[in-house]
Amino acid sequence: MAITEVAYCTREQVQRALNLADSPRLTSRVDSAVMAGARQVHGLLHRKFYPLTTTYAFDQPEAGVLWLDQYELADVPTQIISGSQTMTVGTDVFLRPLNGPPYAWLEANYGGRVFWQSVTTPQAAIKVTGDFGHPATTVAATTLAGTITAGAGTLALADSSTVGVGALILIDSERLLVSDKSMVSTTATVSVDPTNSKASVSIQVSNGALINPGELILIDSERMFVEFVTGNVLTVVRAVNGSVLASHSAGTLIYAPRTATVLRAQAGSTAAGHNSGATINRLDAPSLVSELNLAYAINNEEAALAAYSRTASPDMVNRYKDRGLGIMDLEKQAYAAFGRQSRGRAV
Repeated sequence: MAITEVAYCTREQVQRALNLADSPRLTSRVDSAVMAGARQVHGLLHRKFYPLTTTYAFDQPEAGVLWLDQYELADVPTQIISGSQTMTVGTDVFLRPLNGPPYAWLEANYGGRVFWQSVTTPQAAIKVTGDFGHPATTVAATTLAGTITAGAGTLALADSSTVGVGALILIDSERLLVSDKSMVSTTATVSVDPTNSKASVSIQVSNGALINPGELILIDSERMFVEFVTGNVLTVVRAVNGSVLASHSAGTLIYAPRTATVLRAQAGSTAAGHNSGATINRLDAPSLVSELNLAYAINNEEAALAAYSRTASPDMVNRYKDRGLGIMDLEKQAYAAFGRQSRGRAV
């Protein structure tokens, strides 16, 4: 299984938290737990934390306010059509609230040249085009290590540590979802035989510039997490993700998961070709949202491993209820900061 829906934490974060093996069976379970966690976030906070470029139609409002409800705007809309007329933001219509985005309603300017109107029916008379959802920030994560066409299903990452499975990435104006990653040779090799010991955390390699801090690497069948790179010496955590500690010979190739399987043209974007060296930006949700998705995913995975038979005794609940940072604490904090409130209506 691969991740096929936008999530706010990654497969790698869950596996590192639980030290799970990166095997097909366990990977499938983790991917399912991550996606379920994202849906739980949506259910609790009543919004999605990534932009969707699309057009939504709304009925002609009876007064000056067009409520967007769950279709809040993440940015200034690119087009607003009222009946057969185009409305201009700031002249014909105002975005509300003033401290947005997100923008929850549109207010017609009573002094503008275009008001809410229809052509033949008020139903679906107003069409708004733009980025919908909660605003998301982007961070430059890595670069594209090779040209890709508009139809390519995989791409090469210059650094695999900054883009995890489940991440929504942006290359030029196209959004892509990283659904899986696979190992590829870094061309670096082991230069001195590392011993078969957990304490042997310094790995000498042929060229340390070919390895990135934070990457998961594979030597023979042992996976290691790279904490630091100093010259041609890697400081690593040995035998991670359920792999077995082993000895290795000088000259052995080192692999890293730098081939990403991607779903193209996501969130309303259009597939396009991209040049080698293009910046890969990662869309980042608010930290509380990411932590909540991770907490849900870990809980989902552990519940599955326990055959959904875990229970919490009253003593355990009372012992830890004031210590904070449990799922309930994260839920409360995330809802207070980012929960979309329903608007009251007169009956």
